[in-house]
Amino acid sequence: MPRFRVIVTGVSQVLGDGDATGFATTRFVRAVSPGAAGEAALAGVAADIATDSQFEGWQSPTLAVDTVVLVRRPFKLSRPGKGFTFFQKGATLEDALRIERKVGTGWFF
Repeated sequence: MPRFRVIVTGVSQVLGDGDATGFATTRFVRAVSPGAAGEAALAGVAADIATDSQFEGWQSPTLAVDTVVLVRRPFKLSRPGKGFTFFQKGATLEDALRIERKVGTGWFF
């Protein structure tokens, strides 16, 4: 079954001045299609949020798939992925996405 690298975003709340808080995160999943990979990654991130103490006091974030890419190196190991790149006042979702996209660029070759 193909393996995909999926970047998921989550926006928790938009503040009164238009700033938002949220995160971007990368997950590696095996799925039959890019759409199925996105769904699997969203479910995995939602499960992580439900049990991660970093999210205590957060409003339930709105999750979305930003990027789904087929991992072309079948023999390169990947771990399921944990962790989040958070952004808060003074930063944007694009700042977090820039970091997530750069971190895994070796996976695109």
